[in-house]
Amino acid sequence: MDVLAGLVGLDDPRIVLDLDHSVRRLKTSSRSEEVAVYGASDSVSGTVSVFVNGSLKYSRISIELRGETATKRCAPEEFFSMTRVLDNSGVVAGRKDLPFTFAEVDKDYETFESEHVRVRYFLRVNVIRYPPLAGVMRDFEVAVQHEHELNDAERTRADELAQFDLRYNDLLDVRLQLPSQRMGMNELVQGQVEFVKVGLPINAVTVEVIRLEASDSGAEIQIDTTTEMGRVQILDWEPILHTCVPVHLDFGSFPGLSPTYNCVNNQFSVRYYLKLELAETSGRKFSKTIEIFPYREPERQSRLPQTMHI
Repeated sequence: MDVLAGLVGLDDPRIVLDLDHSVRRLKTSSRSEEVAVYGASDSVSGTVSVFVNGSLKYSRISIELRGETATKRCAPEEFFSMTRVLDNSGVVAGRKDLPFTFAEVDKDYETFESEHVRVRYFLRVNVIRYPPLAGVMRDFEVAVQHEHELNDAERTRADELAQFDLRYNDLLDVRLQLPSQRMGMNELVQGQVEFVKVGLPINAVTVEVIRLEASDSGAEIQIDTTTEMGRVQILDWEPILHTCVPVHLDFGSFPGLSPTYNCVNNQFSVRYYLKLELAETSGRKFSKTIEIFPYREPERQSRLPQTMHI
């Protein structure tokens, strides 16, 4: 039973929100308790319970589903709001239970939080006393995740082999090959690194998944932060010419990974890149990146390996 409660002073009502028990729960990085997770168009329903010692007259009890974005440079900005009036007037004598439903609500953006940006959804319960006094308001966090099933065109692109070469003069040519630039966030991606030409004393090869967050303000795009989401060491010895070394990327093991976001509420974007890096024995490094496009695949598809066929 998912019960979230808030308590103010002795004379204030206690408000408890009990959400639909069939909804999946998720523990977020910023909160100790689990929150309910909804899809892009899922209904949000449950029961608001108001508890008082004695009785309380009210002129209205309402609940609001809200969505807002915030960046390091901008104050929170509301992009979504919908209100249900649960009761216009009455008396709470000890306890009152009020069911509510927001049916098939379109929720445009996923919940997301990093050092610089945030997208949050929450339910706000408002109890307005009668005669008019200070109202009682409580906020309860919920999360939104968008599952995406590839259509035929996207599936065709996802089946296209992705590769690039890291070259340096005529001394180095290292090729990274992946089954696709599009991968599910829980997929096990299996690719390879091929050493086409090795004329330098290379002693380490790594592959990194990098997240890049950018603030969008009209025509101006400013990079806020670059975060290493995960790193895999391919080898730590001198490679042999024309050999291929397998690459295994477990995207489900990268904490904080999200889908690619483009211009969320005209405020920010989140993109991901795969970086191939080679290090010489002298400490000099060579690197190259390719953009990748993680997406949140439906639950039934999770953990399916994405294997390269060449």
